[in-house]
Amino acid sequence: MSFIFRTVLWFFLGLAVVSPPTNVVATTASLSQARYYLAATSAGSLAIFGGGISSGVPSSVVDVYNAANNSWTTASLSQARNYLTATSTNESLAFFCGGQTTGTTSAIRSSVVDIYSAENNTWTSASLSQARDHLSATSVGSLALVGGGGVSVVVDIFDGIPPSPSASPTPSPTPSSSPQPQVSFAPLSASAEFQSDSAEVIITSSSSSTSNGMFASTMWDVWLPYLT
Repeated sequence: MSFIFRTVLWFFLGLAVVSPPTNVVATTASLSQARYYLAATSAGSLAIFGGGISSGVPSSVVDVYNAANNSWTTASLSQARNYLTATSTNESLAFFCGGQTTGTTSAIRSSVVDIYSAENNTWTSASLSQARDHLSATSVGSLALVGGGGVSVVVDIFDGIPPSPSASPTPSPTPSSSPQPQVSFAPLSASAEFQSDSAEVIITSSSSSTSNGMFASTMWDVWLPYLT
């Protein structure tokens, strides 16, 4: 194979790799606040961006994009922080976990977990078993797993349990107002400790819950399917 032929071949292969598909359209939008070291996840039709650093200061801003109606709203985390992580469970609950409350100049770590219910549009909060930043999160079914951070081996596990159906209510003699919808979840903290000498894994758990709210920002690109 000649040098010229190989050069031409690699050129067209490169175009095939980097060129966007012809059936997508690129558009842009803006976060309400420019920032970095933020976290993002999705829940249902919502894309949620939270926390980060803006002008050298940790941010509590949360930006929420609703793909169903192409609209943006904002909220606030219960604590301004960066270097946090995010994940979601069952396309319903979004978790914003841990982070740092002092920007990049010092390391005051956070144990706060802000939990947003896309179904009920409500915020609650819980706590990690150990305050930490630079951590990671993922999910399996209804479980949100938050692990590591610094030199930690801890994995906190939160179980977002959907409300179970209740029996038909007994008719009340007097009309009453409809109760505010609530999200039911059981945050579980599980600490995983690995014993290298015995190959054992020791897991301890506890539960906690409280309440709070939040939302977050910068220029981003959206790739949407082009409908023909």
